[in-house]
Amino acid sequence: MNEEFTQEPVRYVEFDDSGNIFTFYASDVYDEIPESAIPITFDQWQMFLTDTSRWKLDGNEIREKTQEEIDEEIANRPPPPPRGPTETEILGERLFDDETELIQTKMENEMLGKTLFDLQTDLMLRGVL
Repeated sequence: MNEEFTQEPVRYVEFDDSGNIFTFYASDVYDEIPESAIPITFDQWQMFLTDTSRWKLDGNEIREKTQEEIDEEIANRPPPPPRGPTETEILGERLFDDETELIQTKMENEMLGKTLFDLQTDLMLRGVL
């Protein structure tokens, strides 16, 4: 029997200057792995992938961030950029404006109709019509 031995790929994690996970590498995908990348087990790789923001390189140790650290990171995030209205919001606003204009026109027509009725009644009472 001629069995070929296939080796499990080695996985790596790389951290940014703040100690946060920057990227992952796998030896079966990348020909060159940076020297700063740290080899990790398959289980660690899966665990880190579930929420990369929870993990930090602290010296030579990869550890879970404290709730205090997470809260501080959230508090220090810049606000999201302002966003313009969505197409749905624009269409909704146009529809609202059109409906408002239609209601105003209807009310004006009703008032004009009442005024016309009052004028006709007045003219009839005076014997003009």
